[in-house]
Amino acid sequence: MFNEKKIIGILGGGQLGKKVLDVSNNWGLDVFVLDPDKYCPSSKLCKEFFEGDLMDYETVVKFGKLCDIITIEIENVNVEALKHLESLNKKVYPQASVIKIVQDKSDQKKFYQNNKIPTSSFKILNGIDEIKNKITKGDISFPFIWKASKMGYDGYGVKKIVDNKSLEEINDCHCIIEELIDIKKELSVMIGSRESGEIVVYPAVEMEFNKNSNQVEYVISPAQIEQSIKSAAEDLAYKVSETFNLTGILAVEMFLTNENELLVNEVAPRPHNSYHFSIEGSYTSQFEQFLRTILDLPLGSTKILQNSVMVNLVGDSDSKGKVAYKNFDQIIGIEGVNEVETVINKVLNLGLESADLDFDLTLARGLNYYTGSIFEVEAKGVNMGSIGGGGRYDDLTGVFGLKDLPGIGISFGLDRIYLVLEELGVLPSLEADFTQVLFVNFGDKEADYCLKVLSELRKAGINSELYPDPAKMKKQMNYANKKCIPYVVLVGEDEMNSGLLSVKNMKDGSQSNFNLADFIKLLKS
Repeated sequence: MFNEKKIIGILGGGQLGKKVLDVSNNWGLDVFVLDPDKYCPSSKLCKEFFEGDLMDYETVVKFGKLCDIITIEIENVNVEALKHLESLNKKVYPQASVIKIVQDKSDQKKFYQNNKIPTSSFKILNGIDEIKNKITKGDISFPFIWKASKMGYDGYGVKKIVDNKSLEEINDCHCIIEELIDIKKELSVMIGSRESGEIVVYPAVEMEFNKNSNQVEYVISPAQIEQSIKSAAEDLAYKVSETFNLTGILAVEMFLTNENELLVNEVAPRPHNSYHFSIEGSYTSQFEQFLRTILDLPLGSTKILQNSVMVNLVGDSDSKGKVAYKNFDQIIGIEGVNEVETVINKVLNLGLESADLDFDLTLARGLNYYTGSIFEVEAKGVNMGSIGGGGRYDDLTGVFGLKDLPGIGISFGLDRIYLVLEELGVLPSLEADFTQVLFVNFGDKEADYCLKVLSELRKAGINSELYPDPAKMKKQMNYANKKCIPYVVLVGEDEMNSGLLSVKNMKDGSQSNFNLADFIKLLKS
């Protein structure tokens, strides 16, 4: 594949290194690995494996001299050794200067502060005694976040301190104290940068953390946020990467506050667990992109291949033996799982302007006739509970003598909706209106396309709907006539390719093609 074959050396042989090797072996690359554990995940997949301490200067230098390019899959490595290798004209990616900053969270914080990169307020302290002294003086108050400056990794070395008891549970070491921030979401953006200057940005993803382990439990791609916030997050990550002048990949973790402010939390200059989904969810996985950056090859597309939700399965610290997946075949065969996947994908594809979609396995409606998905609707900003709810039921009509008729339904509490509207002060602005546009349903592909157009019409204040299923044309037209809908839109393969809408005027029977902007003007005229 390559005219000039170079030996790549990876410091660290964990699961991140193993996934890099999955790509490098397909490319025919020679990769050496150094790790203290001879049974590490990468030991059997690399060209040459070396057992040794990543923090030992001589060990790292000796290993690096065997390689043309040296990189990392964990930040806890000897930086002075990497600096020496750079002086020998070895390629070290990410650069030793970057790794040095990332190794120390207090240095990271000062780096953000000095370069005007938004981050949460912090204090750098030497240990527990200084923390207690600051608390006594009133300079620090509970609750706050404690982080060990060094050797923290994957949730370790981070703790929420709520009282003196929890303070006694932390290590007595150099640390930072951060104010506790009310956050809406935790986001991550991956940046790829090659030496020749090309930079690519992956779409922002949303992370949900396990409260007990402080590890990422779920990753949602793309993040369920407004487009303006998504763009701002990606721009901020780009700025961070440029400021570091990094060659390689960089995961930028950030907080989205309740005021829609973005704050950089920390970075990882290597493959990151927030982008594992990219193996199948992106055109170019983070592991392939990582190799492209350090080899100075043209960077791959960061576009989303399919919407994804990643679940991080972490065993207990003392667990041993092979991983066992119990009842996996039964789970993936459940029809309801496929139904939930379809719903989530449709919603993610369409996008949400102001609503949030939460998937909750613990939700129970208390009625025993539901047989599939159930759902509830809540009003944001109002302490009202649910204002609507429903779900799937396969044989509810059997109670009344009509067997085997599946259905789905939802009900809304009008009194609750009225109270919500009244509390939000939007009731006087409501106006009765009828459907102006019906989109004909020709199938899933066309329906997905129509939903996006429909969304734009609704943004413009035009009441629109999509016929619920791909029924016969006559039936859909009759529906429009019965509801006195003035315009019916037909979208097939030709319309999707051209970007035009075939619009039928139901009053005079005429049919014309419009682009979206002109159609909106017609409806508003």
